[in-house]
Amino acid sequence: MGTNKTSVVVYSKPLCSDCIAAEGVLSTAGVVFEHKDVKADPSTEAEFKLICTGLKIEPRLPVIVFSSETEDGHEGRMVFVEPQGPELEVLRFAAEHHQHLGSPER
Repeated sequence: MGTNKTSVVVYSKPLCSDCIAAEGVLSTAGVVFEHKDVKADPSTEAEFKLICTGLKIEPRLPVIVFSSETEDGHEGRMVFVEPQGPELEVLRFAAEHHQHLGSPER
């Protein structure tokens, strides 16, 4: 099995309870993630809105993007938008297994 390069990016804003909960799930699972504040940087806000437009949804926070690329070039991406309640359990599972995202063996 090839080595995966993985990344997790969280788009959020200050005082967003859903954002805080999602980041807590990731932190508890030991996931290192890049935090992007959509209110602090106009280019980050544009990037966040582009993701939502591509998914054909209204912009909602947080948006969590798991990305992976294997040595042989297979790519995978999983996006969570405003996870709440049971969706946080799915996020927790994804966080614990994110290193396998994009692996052709799975």
